[in-house]
Amino acid sequence: MQVLRRRPMKQDPDEIKAFCGRDSAFEGKMTFQGVFQLDGTFQGEISGDGTLILGETAIVRGRLGTNTIIVKGFVEGEVHAHGRVEIHSTGKVYGNLLAPKLKVNEGGILEGQCEMERQPRKIEKV
Repeated sequence: MQVLRRRPMKQDPDEIKAFCGRDSAFEGKMTFQGVFQLDGTFQGEISGDGTLILGETAIVRGRLGTNTIIVKGFVEGEVHAHGRVEIHSTGKVYGNLLAPKLKVNEGGILEGQCEMERQPRKIEKV
């Protein structure tokens, strides 16, 4: 008799682990690991150890603190990234930004104070 063994599935580190659609709206504190995509409305604090993707329909007011932040929607507040921030052509960031790497695509908006350091100071978890 042969025993079938299940092979563990390899996980893609870029695979979206959590998703909040365009019709979602919430406020408060949120933490995550991996990749989180938000297309809805959020007010408060988001922190994590992965990548935060703010889709084209996202509207965020508050504090963001994670490794990588990709902005395709609207952000008003504080944006802190340990790794990098990308503002796509549809992205708008109004407020303070702290990240060692920043990419703003043509059409993207960054209005506020920007601080870039090679070795960023320790960022408080929000």
